[in-house]
Amino acid sequence: MKKTTKKKTGIALAAVALAAVALPLVHSYAQRFIDTSITAYSFEGDTVQVKQVIPYYDSGAAVLYNDDSVYLYQNKDGGLVSSRVENLKNIRALADETHAVTNGRMLSLWGPDGGTSYAYSANKVSLTNIVGEAAPYYLTQAAGGNFEVYTFTADSAERLFTVGDVKAISTSGGILLKNDGTVWSFDQNSSAPRQISGLSGIEAIACGAALDKNGTVWTWGSNVTGRLGNGTSCTAETHYGPGCSCSETPVKVSLSNVKEIWGSYGKLYALTTGGSLYQWGEADPSGPDSKLSCITEPQAVSGLSGVKEVF
Repeated sequence: MKKTTKKKTGIALAAVALAAVALPLVHSYAQRFIDTSITAYSFEGDTVQVKQVIPYYDSGAAVLYNDDSVYLYQNKDGGLVSSRVENLKNIRALADETHAVTNGRMLSLWGPDGGTSYAYSANKVSLTNIVGEAAPYYLTQAAGGNFEVYTFTADSAERLFTVGDVKAISTSGGILLKNDGTVWSFDQNSSAPRQISGLSGIEAIACGAALDKNGTVWTWGSNVTGRLGNGTSCTAETHYGPGCSCSETPVKVSLSNVKEIWGSYGKLYALTTGGSLYQWGEADPSGPDSKLSCITEPQAVSGLSGVKEVF
């Protein structure tokens, strides 16, 4: 398979580009930066062709290879254990560390087969026509140009509601971006999405953040890791209680000329038109025993310039 020659300098680990990229695997941890030129969740081994990597906390990662095989890497019993997920074919993308979408737009999920062998086997879920995934939520194409939003209970899909004119779906609760530039939120108990006030002209969303047509970033929701980016943070003890700095109303982030955003539950990135990459929220641990710290305002990622893409 021909290797890509495009230099990928993006840092966001949870969405490695789906075009297969040759990545050197070295031992590291789920949320640690590997290198200033390429980024991947990595382990001891040789150079391989990787399509996508989904890290989860400091306990491991799910890796989709260019042959459509999926392996789970986990820190178990004092060492690193790898397990191939059986019964998977024609995988289009990983939705999270336990779900994948096939080229036929069918959802598969997996769990341990039992025992202590760390074997995993996938089962298909009756969910087709998937056009967007932001686990645990999935957007499917419905009749009449509408869309349906699904979530999961145990191993079955549950339809939440039907909605029209949707451009994108993201997590942090559940977020929908409509073609008119408005943003709507929902959760697993919603019978209809609710519009988030104060947001208009939005062109992209990413896990509790929105990018408008003027290059301005807006954030809302939990601020335990400082992910609002306004210089404040709150602790688990004050979360949505007295002294909490979380915000249900969108907060303007002090950045300009942003062209792309990427986020996870604890961290956000913003790429400017000038090629600078900024991060805030949860800081990356330096090792398995290091404690998490917060970056409460946008901070340029050192050693990077001329960044073309965040992935």
